[in-house]
Amino acid sequence: MSNNSVATVTGFQPPADMDRLAAAYARGRTVVAPVRTGGNYLKMVKEGGSWVYGVESIEVADDSLWAINPMTIKQGIVAWKPGTKTVSRQKLAEHMFLYADTGGVIDETPFELPDGAPGWEDQWEVELVCVAGGDVGETITYTVGNHGSRKNMRDAIINGSMGDRVASRNPVCVPIVRLHSSWYPNKKHGGRTYEPEFEIVEWRALDDASPVAAKPAEIEADDASPADDTLQPTGRRSRRRSAA
Repeated sequence: MSNNSVATVTGFQPPADMDRLAAAYARGRTVVAPVRTGGNYLKMVKEGGSWVYGVESIEVADDSLWAINPMTIKQGIVAWKPGTKTVSRQKLAEHMFLYADTGGVIDETPFELPDGAPGWEDQWEVELVCVAGGDVGETITYTVGNHGSRKNMRDAIINGSMGDRVASRNPVCVPIVRLHSSWYPNKKHGGRTYEPEFEIVEWRALDDASPVAAKPAEIEADDASPADDTLQPTGRRSRRRSAA
């Protein structure tokens, strides 16, 4: 992990087939072969809502800013062997696809469900690159499968402001975000249930490689689309979710 606070953004190459990507965000298309993923994995700690990544569970720095690459978003299916009170559940199989090719439509028919799995579950994945702050230079992969996190990613990224920009072929479709979490009381088991949130602090074009300030200015009203506040929490590290 670098100690630098500011880095030059690694410019995402603008896709030659922007029309295909935009169409995928607007409606479903055909399914293609699975795509393998790798690298550091990001996760939110269930107790406390903090963020960590990598095999050493490095805690994400508070000042880190991350670029979400819309070209890396994947959707897929995963099969689990249920766990018990003493044994964690086991992943038996997964098939991930680029969202640019599926547009949200996954056909489970070609895939044989492994023995011991009750059924296929949805799974989403996206790549983030740290462009400023304590984790600058790190590339991480965020995978979500549980209902709350999956819904948050789908609503915030696909159906939210980034999806709107891509679907309208707006090249300024890369959100620079801070990682946060919110919580609500768990009425069934007690305590708190934490969910991920992404605070958009700036928008960039896919090929914009100019530096990002560690504390960028607020998004100008003229630059914001109607859905640009979809991802924005209050700005605190962890907050209680409104009951409304």
